Amino acid sequence: MFSEYLLLKPLHAIRQTLTDARQVQRGISDIALANGFGDVSSINRAFRNHYGAPPTAIRRAGTLPQTA
Repeated sequence: MFSEYLLLKPLHAIRQTLTDARQVQRGISDIALANGFGDVSSINRAFRNHYGAPPTAIRRAGTLPQTA
């Protein structure tokens, strides 16, 4: 669906930024705003729904959690 694509494109961009060691100084809210999300709660919800973890966990791990 097109609406799913519109959500996934910024989610993937945010994930790439979160796992980029050169971007560690940027806050999650800054990254989310730069990719079209209006607030941290919406990005947290979207990440939990799509990746099964909040952005902070993905940043801490440096990679995406393994899925079955």
